[in-house]
Amino acid sequence: MTLQKTTRMLMCFKRWANGITFATVASVPESESLKLRTSRFGSMVNTLNHVYVVDDIFRAHLEGRSHSYQARNTETHPPLAELRAAQVEMDAWYVAYTEGLSDAALDEIVVFEFVGGGAGSMTRSEILLHIDRAENYQCFFKNSQQLLGSMEYNFKKDKFEYGNLLTKEKEDKRRKTLGSTRRKIEEVRDYSMKIIEVILNNCESDSEEEDNS
Repeated sequence: MTLQKTTRMLMCFKRWANGITFATVASVPESESLKLRTSRFGSMVNTLNHVYVVDDIFRAHLEGRSHSYQARNTETHPPLAELRAAQVEMDAWYVAYTEGLSDAALDEIVVFEFVGGGAGSMTRSEILLHIDRAENYQCFFKNSQQLLGSMEYNFKKDKFEYGNLLTKEKEDKRRKTLGSTRRKIEEVRDYSMKIIEVILNNCESDSEEEDNS
């Protein structure tokens, strides 16, 4: 498999994973997706906003232009529906971008300025690999575990403090929502890890074929 085909496949995977992630977050009550938690970015929607901002920063680097971001997230985030539409457009751009690149272009060095200050340089392929791995693995997998744990904690805390005010029907409904969200996130995580394993196995097979040729 060529470098161009590999990076395009990763961007397609990124688009797929983001689509399921947004759909999962949109399926929970807004009070849950916006609730401040112990995760690094505070809430589900703010975590997704961070993913979009990083995508936009590196898009500017790849296009050789400046951007206006002063941090890897913004002070406020747009509504989930608006952010979702923007991410769909962003993911489509990355897929189209990799379609038009040659292996030689992917090996070109891109010089840029870090958001926190200082000069940086990466090849185009390194940038694409970074956003795929850092955003879809670090942000999603790490924060999903934090969010799940925080949701469970908050549910128990609320039940303990306000149990006398909640009817059994409302408690059952909240528990069902929590369980459904947990299953969806864990399903995406497990399936994503299987896809990553297939990608790595294909890369290893291609490397062995090249060594034997």
